Amino acid sequence: MNNSRKTDDGTWVDAAGARHSERRRQVHITEAQIDMIAERAARLAVQQMIETSYQAVGRGVVQKGLYVIGVVACGVVGTLYAKGWIKL
Repeated sequence: MNNSRKTDDGTWVDAAGARHSERRRQVHITEAQIDMIAERAARLAVQQMIETSYQAVGRGVVQKGLYVIGVVACGVVGTLYAKGWIKL
């Protein structure tokens, strides 16, 4: 809870009685600055989407690769067992 209050002379007095000047300032942004900020935000959003999609594709490739390795390993073990070369 904020216990500060504004006095008649424009200063703020907090709960302890300390005086402060106005804490907020008006910030004016030009259209060019807004466009620059929007362009940068769009670039960052696209970059993040690309990185996320690459991660998802990479994750899928790794999962499929491990699946293939597992199937091949089971096939090799099954073949070796069927021919009597290994005993389980």
